[in-house]
Amino acid sequence: MGLFSFLFGKKTNQQQQFPQIQSIYPQGAILKLQSGVLPTIQADKLILSAGEKCHFVDRAIIVTERKCRHSKRNGGSFRIFSGAYYHTGETVSVPFTEPEYTNGIFYITNKRIVFVAQKNGFDKDIKKLTAITPYSDGIELQCGDKTYRLLVPDGDVPKHVLDLIV
Repeated sequence: MGLFSFLFGKKTNQQQQFPQIQSIYPQGAILKLQSGVLPTIQADKLILSAGEKCHFVDRAIIVTERKCRHSKRNGGSFRIFSGAYYHTGETVSVPFTEPEYTNGIFYITNKRIVFVAQKNGFDKDIKKLTAITPYSDGIELQCGDKTYRLLVPDGDVPKHVLDLIV
């Protein structure tokens, strides 16, 4: 690949892949899950209420849509005299959305689903969970009219934990 095609060429599929995530979920907990037992995980940073136990903790990335605008000006400017210009043409502004990725830690307790991050974090009760859609590299959670898309190392593990809780 040449320098110009690298700088100005179209992005290949390798450059458009999702970020890779390294799992911190213990291997012993995965073995317990496979045998049908819900593991209890020690969560240092999460504040648990009375009777609440953490069953899943792993790194995750939340995917949100960021609204942007692309402006293009057609026309020109002509200098009439010093300090005075005549502008012709128009400006066209096109709205578009692009995905935004935020790193954080994803917790599942017996009472709540929590995503801790500097931006776009959330804390939802398990009772408000409407639908769960697992993917090979992520999970989609719907709570009422709000949908949360999370990239996790393995989407089947949090789905299995939620199945055992609910």
